[in-house]
Amino acid sequence: MSYFIFTSERDKQNLINRMEITAKLVGEYAVSPLVFGDAEGGTEIITRLKSMPEIEEAYILDDDKDIFASYVNDSSSHEYHPFNPNNSRVEDLSIWDDAYFHILQKITYKGDDYGSIYLVVSLRPFKERLINDLRVLFINMLLIIGISWVLSVIIQQYISKPIKKLVKTTNEIVQEGNYDIRVKNQGTDEIGQLYASYNKMLERIKLEKEQQQKYSKALEVSERNYRTIFENSIVGIFNIDIKSGKLLQANERFYEILKLDPSRLEQYTIDQFLSKKERVIFLKTIEREGQIENFEINHKGDIWISFSGKRIKGQNSIDGVIQDITDRKKNYLELKKVNFELDNFVYHASHDLRSPLRSILGLTNLLKHDKPSENGIELIQRIENSILRLDNLVTDLLTFSKNSRTKRDIEEIDFKALMEESLEGVPYEYKGDIEVSVEINDKNIFKGDKTRISVIINNLLVNAHKYQSSKRDKKHIHIKIKTNKKDMQFIISDNGEGISEENQERIFDMFYRASESSDGSGLGLYIVKNVVDTLGGRIYLTSTVDKGTTFEVIIPNNQSI
Repeated sequence: MSYFIFTSERDKQNLINRMEITAKLVGEYAVSPLVFGDAEGGTEIITRLKSMPEIEEAYILDDDKDIFASYVNDSSSHEYHPFNPNNSRVEDLSIWDDAYFHILQKITYKGDDYGSIYLVVSLRPFKERLINDLRVLFINMLLIIGISWVLSVIIQQYISKPIKKLVKTTNEIVQEGNYDIRVKNQGTDEIGQLYASYNKMLERIKLEKEQQQKYSKALEVSERNYRTIFENSIVGIFNIDIKSGKLLQANERFYEILKLDPSRLEQYTIDQFLSKKERVIFLKTIEREGQIENFEINHKGDIWISFSGKRIKGQNSIDGVIQDITDRKKNYLELKKVNFELDNFVYHASHDLRSPLRSILGLTNLLKHDKPSENGIELIQRIENSILRLDNLVTDLLTFSKNSRTKRDIEEIDFKALMEESLEGVPYEYKGDIEVSVEINDKNIFKGDKTRISVIINNLLVNAHKYQSSKRDKKHIHIKIKTNKKDMQFIISDNGEGISEENQERIFDMFYRASESSDGSGLGLYIVKNVVDTLGGRIYLTSTVDKGTTFEVIIPNNQSI
């Protein structure tokens, strides 16, 4: 009988120890969900207790003893609600009643309390084991009385000693928390198999413990890194509730940029730093695209701020950052002003230069009519060529200036008529004996800036004529124009001099000449690229020396305008 009492007390203590360990493990796993308010994660953790059918109810309580997550076994018939404020048993560490064992443990991490774990354990399996043990004990007592003199040594050797060894090992593990302890296997019989199973169980517990420690350490490192980044970031970091617009969290840099008081966090909403119109744009962009990037606002008249944020998946809040771009914005505005003034100067200076250039050209023509000497005619021709080059440069500068000064004028374009004008406008001295073929497929209506598209076509067309190879007997230029609802494709190919690979990288640079024989300003292709960019298009170049060059230009169709 004393053995039965001992066994029942031991089983009871083992149950207590096991439930305390279980509660402690669940509590350690529950720290992260409690810290981050992840009720779904808490439920997922506590639901794992379904593998222990004796646990009929389990609850994770927050620091206010409110239910944070719960699990109730399908077979539970327990009617006691653990959160009845009139029931003082909730405050007990552990308690037994007729049918259940209750255990309540605080959830702590680094000395801080985050809540409690409460388990309701059915004693039915425990009592069934006691009854079975009592029956076995009664039978064993009868057997022992009858044949004790035969089996006493065997029982001592093969039953009592191994069990005591297991109990001792279990107690050592519980007391020391050392899951490296093992029992030595002394055979292949049932006891040996029990030892082997026991050791396997310890190995599994050890692995789970190591995994738990690994996760805990990773969580600790992750949390520490996050706090370090959050607190020391050079940009403002914030978290905002989408529905209420309430500021939920922000770092010190956020308050510094917006000149807000951190102690008034609960009073701040998105309205403190966004106007009504800006808020509508900000939230609609988040709702439509899930994120927003570089949303610039002018805060209190003297501070420029850039907002970027992303909606947190599965949550009704936005994580984002802000940057003080006041200096960058001021520099941009100053640069814009300087560029405008420079462009204005170029425009007026170029415009004013044309009149004296035309006058000088007129004078050279008069000199030609005065029948100068042969040497004089050569000098006059040189002067005239230099003036024409300068006039072309001035023309290019005016074209470049107009591109940045004038607004886009969208209209429907007739490419057949446009190409006729461009071909007629090619200077006579460049035309020569060149075969030009044009293929136009403009069944789809195309709307765009006719003036700027003319600049692109004219420059590329003149270049295709100008840089033909003198080595070829048959010179040709092929032009293809195709429109669709999305864009216009302009392709011009020639079999001229071609452009080397090293020159192709810089061909669109200002004042860059790819050909030594070029007498141009070096602005033509730069202007083409600038105009293409202004129209939101793309330009591609394919060229081989002595074989020819192909330019492909794609310009968006503005049908909706």
